[in-house]
Amino acid sequence: MRRAVRALGIGLAVLVGASGCDNSLANGRSSTSAPTVAPPGPRSVVVAVDGVGVGDSGFNPHLTADLSETTSAVASLTLPSPFRPVVDPSAPGGVAWRLDRSFLVAADIVGHAPFTVRYRVRDEAQWSDGAPIAAEDFQYLWRQMTTQPGVADAAGYGLIDEVRSGSGGKEVTVVFRDEYPRWQELFANLLPAHVGRDDLGGFPRAFANGITVAGGSFRVEHMDRNKEELELVRNDRYWDSPAWTDKILLRRMGSGTQLASALRSKEAQLVLVHGSATALAQLQAVPQVRAEVQPGQAELGLVLNARDGRLSQLETRQALLGALDQGLLARIAAQDAIALPAAGPSERLAPDQARDKLLQLGYAPLAASPSSGASPILGKDGRPLAMVIGVAQNDARAFAVASTAADQWRSLGVAASVAQFAPEELYGSALREDKAQAIVGWSQAGGDLATALYSRYACPSQPSRPAQPARPDQQAPGDSPEPVDPIGAGGVRNLSGVCLSELQADFLRALTGKLPAEELEAQVAPRLAALALELPLMRDAGLLAVGPGISGVAFGVPAVVGPMAGAASWELR
Repeated sequence: MRRAVRALGIGLAVLVGASGCDNSLANGRSSTSAPTVAPPGPRSVVVAVDGVGVGDSGFNPHLTADLSETTSAVASLTLPSPFRPVVDPSAPGGVAWRLDRSFLVAADIVGHAPFTVRYRVRDEAQWSDGAPIAAEDFQYLWRQMTTQPGVADAAGYGLIDEVRSGSGGKEVTVVFRDEYPRWQELFANLLPAHVGRDDLGGFPRAFANGITVAGGSFRVEHMDRNKEELELVRNDRYWDSPAWTDKILLRRMGSGTQLASALRSKEAQLVLVHGSATALAQLQAVPQVRAEVQPGQAELGLVLNARDGRLSQLETRQALLGALDQGLLARIAAQDAIALPAAGPSERLAPDQARDKLLQLGYAPLAASPSSGASPILGKDGRPLAMVIGVAQNDARAFAVASTAADQWRSLGVAASVAQFAPEELYGSALREDKAQAIVGWSQAGGDLATALYSRYACPSQPSRPAQPARPDQQAPGDSPEPVDPIGAGGVRNLSGVCLSELQADFLRALTGKLPAEELEAQVAPRLAALALELPLMRDAGLLAVGPGISGVAFGVPAVVGPMAGAASWELR
């Protein structure tokens, strides 16, 4: 579940290129074309996946805790988006965002002082329960992305001042506080506001059991967590051209041998799973099967919570992060599956060096460790150096990484432990109230670097509670004397709590198009990495394999596009 200081994404991120808004999707749909009659069924496509709804993971594509290939697939097929990412033929590896005319009549910039965008939703656009898709859905997503903890890449939403409704909700006017060149990427995977508002669990829980109300060409028919399968069927209330397939079944299928057998026998047409190099070779050996490594949309990292006064000191953070074996933790996170590495290794310290550094900072042995042969616990003023590493509930990979990191810290004399939290607590009160001094979690990958950095490291304009300054002897040069709250105005999720005004200015310049992406990558990101706030570990990756019985599946596309993007036009043969 799951998308690392975003410097991890420097070498891997796809710098998404904005596109003119007068282009329609590549599928050729037009807002003036009449819906065609759906072909007779059943035409079923089976996609093998790692699992469906494992543990407490949900299907909200805007929550970092829910990030997975299954969540992305379900969202892309069931939820409307003003613009859709497509491969940009003019830029190798690039992405263009094109107006989805099946959903919108138009989307245009209508003003620059202030920067204003107007969307016109098709009159017939409706959710599968009959409710119209309207301005309230845009307003709902904007408010959630700027107030909820644990959301993915909220930076652009934080620049919005107002979302207005007109023409009975079918006209949506969005007013920004600054120019925002990537505005086409906002409001993707729009959620049904009436469902989210009515659910007692709120935004973090409303879509935990699937997207129950659809606004795309498919809808969820049923999900079985025990069997680990989810069935998507053609949405009968969809107002545009119907999907060719009647049903797409996402199902867990097991080992590489079982997956190869399923493609051979046409029991499955697609495979989209985590897997080893051996599993990839097995799939590639099956005649007429194409298989490749598909970059994922999530990356894993360990973040230090510098709201804890001890961690406001740069040298302490350097010692703690330097003592961790980045390569080992990355391998544990991948769990023998293929994964993409971090952009570059952190400064690695031998355990003795890290311990000596802590001793130089004034830490001293307090008492013998209860574990035979382990280092004595270090501390100051009789207070042990205790580190609780927080992880999201039922995230087995994050828990395994955190447990090993805690083992490595304990070998130094740090009283380290691991605690599991509900995702909304992990990214909220656990950081804010210093319940966790570090977290291991996922963040969005494969997108715009400026959006990633501003979303995770910019300063809230108004902290929601008075900050407790660290003692002068705990502050490092360049560190902020006032740790900030992770939930602040503008949708900022500053996980580390270190807020530097000079970086804040650069983040904002990059986000609004005033600082070139190349300069952000070359100059700003290294300065952020030098603050020792986060240890990048790995970027998720999957195995994509397509059998001989299906056509129309895209290969070699950027992660933000994804192999499921053209599912409505797949055909069996």
